[in-house]
Amino acid sequence: MPLKHRGYGAYISCNDEEVQIHKPKAEKDKVTMSGYIVSEAGMEFMVHWVDSKPPSHLSVEIRMDGRRMGVVSHVKGSSKTSNAGFRVTVDAVNLYHFSPLATHDDDDLPSAYTEDLGTVEVRLRRALDFVPVSFTPKTPMPGGSVHEHKTKGRGTGSHCVSLGGKREVKASSAVLKPLLIDDKPYAIFRFYYRPREYLESKGIIRGRSPSSSSSATVVGSSRSLVNRNHKRQRPPSEGRPSQVDDSPIPSKRQRTVLEENDDVSTPDLSTPAVEEDEDRPTPAADEDEDENGPTTMAGGHEDDNKENVVEVCYG
Repeated sequence: MPLKHRGYGAYISCNDEEVQIHKPKAEKDKVTMSGYIVSEAGMEFMVHWVDSKPPSHLSVEIRMDGRRMGVVSHVKGSSKTSNAGFRVTVDAVNLYHFSPLATHDDDDLPSAYTEDLGTVEVRLRRALDFVPVSFTPKTPMPGGSVHEHKTKGRGTGSHCVSLGGKREVKASSAVLKPLLIDDKPYAIFRFYYRPREYLESKGIIRGRSPSSSSSATVVGSSRSLVNRNHKRQRPPSEGRPSQVDDSPIPSKRQRTVLEENDDVSTPDLSTPAVEEDEDRPTPAADEDEDENGPTTMAGGHEDDNKENVVEVCYG
């Protein structure tokens, strides 16, 4: 189920299946909804957003590990509400995937990543309309290594977002610049991606052990049968044997399978149950709203004027 907030939504998919979101939480800024997802090195993924009802024009900014990966001009009513990679040409993207993260212990060597390592963000700004402009190819920022102390205890030391192979995509000949309603994001959806082992160790998700669960069920059933067979042979002083639950373990909820061209703007946008955990650590506030613009992976700044950032419209 997507994260939902202020009439909009967002989710991550892998292999055409929606990735389950754990511990959804409304952040204190009243703009951001966050949640955890399971990730692993080598996993390709796509980012999706859910339009409002009635639909609206949107400027969709996608950030990963603290760096901007693209801004999509979304025309209301469009059935295309996803982004699979960094656009390198008007009709091609390099696909998003997780890859092993390089770490170092040299205090004199700067880290290539900010404190936003381990996050995927979808930032939505409402737009009045769009005007056509020329397409300007962009070069993705190179990866790098991070000091190991920045990942200690945070579960972010195993992998990061990288760009994979190139895929051709259908694109309109028009590139659209949004005329924005919102100076700042109207809704932000933040996904903390972490290895399964880390999420299990923190109690965010339950441990997965099908073989153990199956064995426990079989042992319980056998024990119950033995107790029934020998019930009359037990002395009265020993009392009745304890009851063992023979009921089968409920099957897991089936994931929703999505096709690439599905219109994902149709789900019910009612507010989901939200985790209100005041003890849950929240990363430091985003620094890209200061007067100098956002902090990049390398510690520099880039122009954060959203009216000058354009992307191919999925019309």
